[in-house]
Amino acid sequence: MFALLAAMGINAFKTIPRAEDPSFPIPFVIVTAVLPGGDPADMEKLVVRPIEDAINGLDDKDDRAAEAKKLLEWGFRNFETRTLFAAVFGSLPFSITVAVLGVVNSQLSTRLRRMASTDDLTGLVSRRLLQDSAQRMLAESPQSGCIALLMIDVDRFKAINDRYGHQLGDQVLRHVAAVLRQWLRPDSLIVRYGGDEFCALVPIPGEAAAFVVAERLRAAMEASPYALDGQRIAVTLSIGVSVHRHGLTLRQLLDEADRRAYRAKADGRNRVIADDVSLAG
Repeated sequence: MFALLAAMGINAFKTIPRAEDPSFPIPFVIVTAVLPGGDPADMEKLVVRPIEDAINGLDDKDDRAAEAKKLLEWGFRNFETRTLFAAVFGSLPFSITVAVLGVVNSQLSTRLRRMASTDDLTGLVSRRLLQDSAQRMLAESPQSGCIALLMIDVDRFKAINDRYGHQLGDQVLRHVAAVLRQWLRPDSLIVRYGGDEFCALVPIPGEAAAFVVAERLRAAMEASPYALDGQRIAVTLSIGVSVHRHGLTLRQLLDEADRRAYRAKADGRNRVIADDVSLAG
């Protein structure tokens, strides 16, 4: 662990290298501050504003930057740093301690990684982790079985949003996620792929079982409408299925399943398509 402890008033902050310095190896900064008799404007200028600028300057379209922004906002805003500063400025003797940690305790590190890898809305695995997690799952699949990839689209989700509003639409997506967790194997990789799309990699004993798994999920969702104030909102799925075969890449599997999900929608929705065979309707 690399640690630096500085306690020389507001000047302590000047000992920290600039974030843009590529040689700076420290990913976390933990600040405790007590500053009556000092100038709160100095803390605002040297600490609060730079952190806010760092958060606002990150590009949401870049996955790595979006992940960093998410962690910064969680660490800075959710703990109400401004309120903490305001409270300690007016009540305790002058002192500043800056602790810079290269490695934080394992519990916090695990929690931060989980936040970065989890979809905020549904609690499923986020799409940014799909590539690495799926590649590892495919590489570790036993020779006696195989992996089915399901591309899952929520039917007519835009109509649900338009009729009931986006807040209810979010609740429907959480409901769909709960059904996926309930009906797919615990060792499945279930991903919020984007919008109203989900993706699942499911270990199966043989290729034929992929279609059975997908059909069972489709039927379970059809039988599980979302309940709202006594009203039942029908939710159905169109599912495209592909099965991992030797020589196929993850990208090819995703494209194959996505084409079949599109075909399922075109053929009337609420059905499973694999190869060119409709398994439900």
